[in-house]
Order: sequence, then structure tokens, then C-alpha cells
Amino acid sequence: MRSEFGWFVIGAMAGIAAGVLLAPAPGSETRTRLTENAKSWRDQAQDGMKQVRERFAGSEERTGT
Repeated sequence: MRSEFGWFVIGAMAGIAAGVLLAPAPGSETRTRLTENAKSWRDQAQDGMKQVRERFAGSEERTGT
């Protein structure tokens, strides 16, 4: 199930990137959008990893490992 979600996220990111790249806009505007999207994706990935670490730490505490 986790693997399926990971592929979904990767597909969504690729779709967004393709949409931005194919949208009729000047190059400078497209680069600005890509930069903003990349920062947003980075922040979302960091938040996701933080949640995973917290869940993992919680499971370690419950199992005593």
C-alpha cells in the first residue's frame, strides 16, 4: 500500500511539472513557477518524512525497541 501511494505522489508531481512546462507562459515565468513548486514539494516531502519519523518513534516506544 505504501508503495502505491509513493507512485501516486511521483505521478502527481510529474503531471504538475508537465502542466507547468506545457502551459503557454514566458520562460522566466515558467522558471519562477518551477522554483516555487520545487520549494513547495520539498517542504511537503520534509513534512511527510517528519510524520514518518514520528510514527516510527512512536512504534519503537510501544514495542520497547
